[in-house]
Amino acid sequence: MPLAACLIVMNEEHCIERILGNITPHVDGVFVYDTGSNDQTPELAERMGAQVLRGEWRSDFAWARNQSYGMPGDEFDWIVYCDADDTIEGAENLRGLAADALSYTTAFSFPYENTWGNLQVDYYTKRLVRRNLYYWRWPLHEQLYPIGEEHVVENDEVVWSQAHSLEDRQSHTQRNLELLEAYAQTHELDDWLASAIVLTLIEQGRAREAHRWLIDNKYVMEITRRA
Repeated sequence: MPLAACLIVMNEEHCIERILGNITPHVDGVFVYDTGSNDQTPELAERMGAQVLRGEWRSDFAWARNQSYGMPGDEFDWIVYCDADDTIEGAENLRGLAADALSYTTAFSFPYENTWGNLQVDYYTKRLVRRNLYYWRWPLHEQLYPIGEEHVVENDEVVWSQAHSLEDRQSHTQRNLELLEAYAQTHELDDWLASAIVLTLIEQGRAREAHRWLIDNKYVMEITRRA
C-alpha cells in the first residue's frame, strides 16, 4: 500500500527539515507544493528527497492543498498530509494502518494537539486518506471532503501537534482576517464565510466586533429565523 506525504509550504526554512525528517522514513514519497517561497524552503525540501513543485499563492488554502494532492502518481494508494510546522509522534505506524485497513475504510482520523501560548485545543482530524476519494474545500480552515460515502476510523497510534506563541497567533489571525475580507469582496455571504469571520475576530479578542458584524450583516436575525 504505497503511501505519499503531501505538504504545502511558503518560507518554512526554519522548520521544513524537522517535519521532513519526521515523516520521510515512514512513507514512500514526499510531495511539496511551494506557494511562492523566497527563502531556501524548496531547496531544503529537495535536498531531503522531496519532489517539489514551485507554484503560486491564490489566497486559497484548499486550492493549494488540492495541487499537492495532485502530485503523487497512480502508484500511491494512500495520502497523508502534514503542515510544515507539525510534529508527529508514532509516524512509524502509518504504513501498518494503511496496509491493514478494511476495504471500506476511506480515512483515518488522529489526535491533533494545537497549542498557542498557554492555550491548548485538542481534537481529531483526518490525516490519512485513500487517494482520489477526497478533495479540499474552503479557502481558509480548509477541510477534506469525501467523494461519495466515507468510513473514517479514529486511531490514537499517531499524534499530530503544533506549538506557537501568542504573538504567532495574532499574526496568523490577522492574515486570516485579511484573506477573509478579500474573499468577501468576490463571494456572497454564506454560513461558512460568516462563521469564519466571526471566529477569526473572536480569536483576536474582538468578540464585541464579531457580534456587531453579525448584527450589521443581519445574520443574527437569519439564524433566529432558521431556528
